Amino acid sequence: TTVGRTGVVNAAPFSSYNYIGSQPPTLAINIVQRGDGGLKDTARNILDTREFTVNVVNEAQLEVMHKTGEDFPPEMSEPETFGIALLPGVAVAVPRIAESPVQMECHLTHMLTIGNGHNVLYLGVVVAFHLSNTVYANGKIGQGRALLTRLGVPSGRVGPSREALFRTNDQYRDAVLQQEAGD
Repeated sequence: TTVGRTGVVNAAPFSSYNYIGSQPPTLAINIVQRGDGGLKDTARNILDTREFTVNVVNEAQLEVMHKTGEDFPPEMSEPETFGIALLPGVAVAVPRIAESPVQMECHLTHMLTIGNGHNVLYLGVVVAFHLSNTVYANGKIGQGRALLTRLGVPSGRVGPSREALFRTNDQYRDAVLQQEAGD
């Protein structure tokens, strides 16, 4: 989630994000420019406010997550449009998605243009973690619980068993299962 200059809350699925550092905890998100070379709302909001929140989804949120990826004008709030409940940010002004089991509030630290400039990597230090008891128990994250990540269409599933690891096209599933077979 991000917030625009006018206060409109934006929610959009990140096609690519990853943890890249631990001291301080840092993650990177890749945001592709629009076809006309312009910035997507998420990128513009991050540049304007230097804040964003990554909300990891579970299977129950999959359908609405995909809907937020549609092309909306900047003055239209995806959470408002789809009835997504929000919680206030604790360390940033950006709200969190209430049903998200993992929420990471971030401050932008760096931007890196990749390749021919169509992709931009936004690096953010995580200033607040929020973990629900559905994914955090006994001092461990994700034990027997499934979270989703968007790997294009359809989405991948990071889950507790190898058989349920990915629900995506065969190319990704086969590559992951082959890699794990070598463990």
